[in-house]
Amino acid sequence: MGRILRTEAAKLRHSMLLWLTLLGTMLPTLVSTLMVIASKDAYSWQEWYQTNLQFQVMLAAPPLFSIFTGYIVAREYQDKTINTLFSYPYARMSFYLGKMLISAAMIVGTLLLTFALNSGLGLLLLETPIGISEWVVYLEVYAAVGILFLALIPLWMYVSMISRSIIPAIVIGIIIIMIPGPVGGSGAYRDTIGLIRRMVAGEGVQNELAIVSGCLLVCFVGFLILSLQYYNKADVHSGS
Repeated sequence: MGRILRTEAAKLRHSMLLWLTLLGTMLPTLVSTLMVIASKDAYSWQEWYQTNLQFQVMLAAPPLFSIFTGYIVAREYQDKTINTLFSYPYARMSFYLGKMLISAAMIVGTLLLTFALNSGLGLLLLETPIGISEWVVYLEVYAAVGILFLALIPLWMYVSMISRSIIPAIVIGIIIIMIPGPVGGSGAYRDTIGLIRRMVAGEGVQNELAIVSGCLLVCFVGFLILSLQYYNKADVHSGS
């Protein structure tokens, strides 16, 4: 598995998509920074993090993460390298898990970097200090949002496999930011983030937490099984 992960990472080392994903996800931080600078009212830490989450994690991240994950899978079919890949003496599950772990590492790394950047800029831009407890709450909020996106990786991978294209994954990423739900939701960004924050803080929303967690678990496990079955049964000349 270590060799497969190193190989997958090497494929992305010179890929512009990796850097475009990182840049695109962090660009809304610039927008938030300009809003704070231009505002006549003082921003609180809650407003700062909430603004960044609305524009950054809930708006920019879904399509960008779906493009990245879809690209990792669909590129093998489009370049016809999947034929060679399937002829190697490794279990196909290893290749699948390698791609999934690389995508997960990118999502987690991007969110951690985003949180660190937003925290550092907040210290420079905001007048009020932040308490450790409030900082930890928003770190946990970012972690909860990360879990939402990690649960969608098998779905993005599955649609990219069966279509041999990145387009269905992009469509799903766009849909996420257009309809209400636990990950995105057009005009429901503030309510969605508020729900996640209340769940993290344990403020009496156990029912909502159970529903969201159950949906994400079903999505993750269901599409993981479907995509593994498809990958394992695929013909060795799938890229032809």
